[in-house]
Amino acid sequence: KMSNQQTTRRRRRRQRRERKRLPHQWLYDRVNGITLEGEDEGPPCFLCLPPLSLKACPWLLEQNGCCTCLGSMGCCASNDNWARVTILRLGATCNVLAFLGMVMATLALINTNDSFNVATAFATATLEDKGSSSSNGTALEEVNIYLGLRAATFYNPNTFGTSTVPYDRFCDATLGLDAYLNTQDCAVCKDTTLQRMIAILVALVAFVPTIGMDITRAYSNFDVNCQKVASSLLSLITLAGCIFAHVQFNQCLDSFFDGNIYYNNKGYAFDPQSNPNAQFLNTEGFRQVTFDWQLGYGLLGLFLAMTFKSIHFICNCCIPTPEITRDRQDQEDYEQLALESDNEEDSLYDGW
Repeated sequence: KMSNQQTTRRRRRRQRRERKRLPHQWLYDRVNGITLEGEDEGPPCFLCLPPLSLKACPWLLEQNGCCTCLGSMGCCASNDNWARVTILRLGATCNVLAFLGMVMATLALINTNDSFNVATAFATATLEDKGSSSSNGTALEEVNIYLGLRAATFYNPNTFGTSTVPYDRFCDATLGLDAYLNTQDCAVCKDTTLQRMIAILVALVAFVPTIGMDITRAYSNFDVNCQKVASSLLSLITLAGCIFAHVQFNQCLDSFFDGNIYYNNKGYAFDPQSNPNAQFLNTEGFRQVTFDWQLGYGLLGLFLAMTFKSIHFICNCCIPTPEITRDRQDQEDYEQLALESDNEEDSLYDGW
């Protein structure tokens, strides 16, 4: 028994000597899920604690000039716990809503099912027959186009019914897609597909760590500079990915006809916006069709993700990190508090 007590005392003395040389005990305790600052409550899951990498390189990942400077920025006092909890909870709620919108947009990558592609389309078009120059011309039924991220679904009850065509087959002349888009731009959607996929997936993956960071930052005794900086950077990556995916999709959308389009009796399409020459209209039997493009659920989800993610980014930037993350005196006071806590544990152990 005495040997065990002596071994324990030597171990505690060694820990105290090591602790005296450690300038970041406050940070190590936060990574380990420990607090000595009068708050027993902490994050509900160990995955929400600051990363273990902070213990290896605290001077690089936590207390460099960039992190401490960005961590100190905010519109609220660092010790205002009510503002911290309220604003960060608002940000966390917006982050979850943004994630759901991002999932809705990501589902548009699946192009194996007609119904699924219709439900998650980024843009939809209704083609309405405005009449024919021929007196005996019969009106055509409405045609619908659903554009996803990797394929387009065409519903044409006048010919083939419903068909989903991947973008890499748009230049196939046998499909008759020249009735819906400019033939010289048939490869635009295919050329931008990979960029859209990478942007959407990167934006979605960047969401995941920020959910845990929102929970951590709500507890002032576990908040650190790197959590705030990393959450802000990941939010910017998500926003950049969403914007890039939207820009790339617009290039594909612009290759399709829009507005009033005329077809002759051979089915040749004529766009008066790109060709003001009206000689085509003098041919016999032309038909006017209106392309009316609308916002799809996939693109709506992307817009909601960008909106709520922007609110989350603002909420994260509004709350500065606690003073101890950059104030050397507070850190030294914590070191002293940790030593006193060890002495109390030794006294209790000796008394036992």
